[in-house]
Amino acid sequence: MREALLEKIDLPASRLKPYQGFIFLCGGPTDICSTKPTSIRDAIHRELVKDREIDRRIRLAEDYKDWSHEAVYRDLVSFERHLAELSSVIVLVLESPGSIAELGLFSVIDEFKKKLLVFVDTVHYQSDSFIKLGPIDYLEKVYDNNAECHRWMQRTGSRTTFDPSAAEQLQPELADAVRARAAKPTPERGFNPTNWLDGALLVCDLLSLCSALTLRELRQLLGDIGCARTETEVKQLLFLLQRVGLIAMEPKGDQRFYVGIEDRQFVHFDLRDKTFDVMRFRSDLLTHYEKDDKKRFRAIQEVRSRRA
Repeated sequence: MREALLEKIDLPASRLKPYQGFIFLCGGPTDICSTKPTSIRDAIHRELVKDREIDRRIRLAEDYKDWSHEAVYRDLVSFERHLAELSSVIVLVLESPGSIAELGLFSVIDEFKKKLLVFVDTVHYQSDSFIKLGPIDYLEKVYDNNAECHRWMQRTGSRTTFDPSAAEQLQPELADAVRARAAKPTPERGFNPTNWLDGALLVCDLLSLCSALTLRELRQLLGDIGCARTETEVKQLLFLLQRVGLIAMEPKGDQRFYVGIEDRQFVHFDLRDKTFDVMRFRSDLLTHYEKDDKKRFRAIQEVRSRRA
């Protein structure tokens, strides 16, 4: 039955819909048990989660420390490039040695340069430091991507320390800056089978249309529809899409089914046959699974029951 879908879709004439990606938060520590923010990133996070629609788009950097799991990705840069493609804004608060190191890395990766939203304490911004004269200066002058400068440090003797009260007062203003960036979806454009993001969102839609596919079936489908990927590339796509919550994987026996869980449709398919009913196709395919492919059908049902 899946062959019928291939005959109907004209992928070169299809379009990628406006895409609102994730809000990726990097910076200092968080502590849900603390009554006051423990870092500026914590303050931003506390404010953003008050909006349910924004909350579902937030992803925290520490949730992706297992990027090398199963050896799908061999290097961190490739993983972060792809994660950036799925994001609308990458918030980087310069409040730890790790975040400063990340700024140096992110500022030279094309996928990050315009999506980066850097928060820096005013004292550091005004000083002739590596932070100001290096990556921040580069982003501001070359990409017109200005850092957000605020005062959240307090002087204690000869040392400067984080001021939780100042962070709490700044919360709404900081979160507004993130919302403003996150509110800008990518414009609708023609589908490009060579772009990583286009392929990733196509995978989401194919899994939604077919409900569940194995890696081999998906790779075959991508090749037949005109968006061929190597086995390694498909594995990376599936690994990352699963990690960010756009798809699910359900093992059944010796098979691994990748299940579509998104209600959104990312690609506006151009149909050669305008009478083709996509919803009817999905329904008929599910009926076929229930009758003749019970293992796959159970995988779909179990994933959906967990999300109900």
